[in-house]
Formats: sequence, C-alpha cells, structure tokens
Amino acid sequence: MGGGLEPNLCETRYRIATTLRHLFDLLENQLIAIVSQRYAYGEGKRHDQSPSRYCFHEGTSKRQIRHWQRPLAFLAQCARRKSMLRFTKMNGAGNDFVMIDNRAGNIHLNRVQIARICDRHRGIGADGILLIETASNGADFRMRYFNSDGGEAEMCGNGARCFARFANRVANSPGKISFETPAGVIGAELHDELVTLRLSDPSDLQLNIALRTAGKNRTVHFINSGVPHVVVPVSQIDEVDVRQDGAAIRRHEMFLPKGANVNFIEKREGKRIAVRTYERGVENETLACGTGVVASALIFAATENSGGPVGVLVRGGDELTVAFEKDGSEFRNVTLTGPAEFVFEGTIEL
Repeated sequence: MGGGLEPNLCETRYRIATTLRHLFDLLENQLIAIVSQRYAYGEGKRHDQSPSRYCFHEGTSKRQIRHWQRPLAFLAQCARRKSMLRFTKMNGAGNDFVMIDNRAGNIHLNRVQIARICDRHRGIGADGILLIETASNGADFRMRYFNSDGGEAEMCGNGARCFARFANRVANSPGKISFETPAGVIGAELHDELVTLRLSDPSDLQLNIALRTAGKNRTVHFINSGVPHVVVPVSQIDEVDVRQDGAAIRRHEMFLPKGANVNFIEKREGKRIAVRTYERGVENETLACGTGVVASALIFAATENSGGPVGVLVRGGDELTVAFEKDGSEFRNVTLTGPAEFVFEGTIEL
C-alpha cells in the first residue's frame, strides 16, 4: 500500500528554520564570548597602557566590538524567540486529538510540552497528540501517539482513524494506507468521513476474573486490543461512577506496572452494546476510546457466544462498528469503522 505519495513540502521549511536557529545560537554565543572578553580584559585596565593591551578576542578592538554588538544582540534576541508549532485539531467520535506533521523529523516534544498543548485551559485542549512520521518497515507512514499526560501509548483506535484522514490531507495519500505502530502495522480505508481500520490480532484474552476493588467484588474480563483493556459488564451504565471505579480498577495490582484502560458495558438489543471508558494517561472518562470499543465488542462476542458485526454506542453519541472472524476463543481480521472529523487548524507557541 506504499508508494505514490506526494513529497513532503514542509521539509524545506523545517530545514531552513532549523539552520537559522543554529546560526542564531552561534551568533549569541559569539556575542557572549566578546562581551566576556571585554569585561575580563578591558574593565579596570589603566588607560595609559599600550594600545595593544586594548585588543581583545584575537585582535578585535573595542570599537569593533561596539560596531558588532547591536546586530549580534538583535540576532541573539531572534534566537531566543520561542518556535511556533503548526497543528490540526481532529476528533473521532468525540475523542479529540492534536495532529502534527513530523515527516521531516524535526519536532521533538517533551512530556511537559505535550501536557501543556493538551491542557484545555492553557493549551489547545485534547485527549492526546498524534504525529505522522516516515515509516521504517515498508508501511506508508509511522504513527506515534501520546496521551495528554505526555506518556506514549502503543495504539489509539479513534486516533488512528483521524491519522488516516490527516495523512490523506497532508501527504495526498490514497484511500487505502498502512502505518506502523508499536501495536503492529495498521491498515486504513477511507469512505468520506468514515474510516475502517484493519487492526492487529488481539491477544491475552482472559474471561471471568474475580477482582476486588474499593470494597466491591467484581467479575471482569481482559483483552489486549492494541493496548490492555479491562471490560466490566453492568446492568445500568448511566449509574456507574466511571471516574472513581475506573481509576480503582486501572491501578489494581493485577494490572501493574502499566495499568489498564477500563470499559463498562451494557447489553442492548441485538448485537449492540453501550460503553463508557476510563482511559489511562487521560486519567478520566473520555467520550470514546477506539481500542476500548474493540475490546468491549470482542468481550461481548466471547461471553455471549455471538458473531459480528457488533454495534457499539459510545458516550459521545456515535455508534461504531466492530467486525471480526471468530475461531473458538480467538479473533482474526478485526476491523473498526467510525467517524474522523477535522475541527480547525492553527499554530501554538512552544
């Protein structure tokens, strides 16, 4: 599914900006060196000494220093200016993301910057950040996903759908693409605002786990659908305290050290369920979680001995579709179909 992609038009701009920043750093260091020499050798010297004693920095005179100080100071000020980051805001079924084109490889965000960008009061506001990068294993792209706390995660289903549409826009990619993630290579097919993901096979299915949290005995299920998920069947999903109960299960010793996402599901008519998800990294309930939708649908199919597809109603109001092939207790050819929408574009100061 690779090949035929439009060249990265941002790469030249990134390289020019990087070169200028390096140049400004050198000029600022030169200014500091000159001024330091001036104070080290010029201040406190007797004025009746030989003129040669007033030459600093390998023959640079005070007059020359004054001549260069102003432009150097201006360039140093430019070097200290904070860089601007261009982004696109998207959402998948209410799960919102900041999308960044990093195919040039020049963007290196730390945890503090990621958390600030995702802050809904001091930044753009998002559940996470997605970066599109060049692939190294034959896929069309590489997807990197960071939760709003700055931690990198293996996979994000709603984010992956947004990633596919973002790649289609910024790289003029075809309607079918592939991209590498720590959870494996993901395929995507675009149908206007809907995207179908072909996911890696789930693993580590565990049913009917006895769990005690916050003084409650529960029967829960577990599956890794790209990231680890606990699924908890409930009778009245609207009455669940997702933040409190989800946090207790997410940090249970059984799922240490990384913890797990927690999904509460309620059976609806036919092959349909409703789900509410507590996401690790966000540390709160989100309007939707793509891998959580997949995990919930597969657990529903396993416990109800049901085939697919399964319709999953998320907190944000959208209904996503999970299809699969079931062979005993194993699932193959899992797909997730749902919306991915552009919201706005802009720049933010780092």
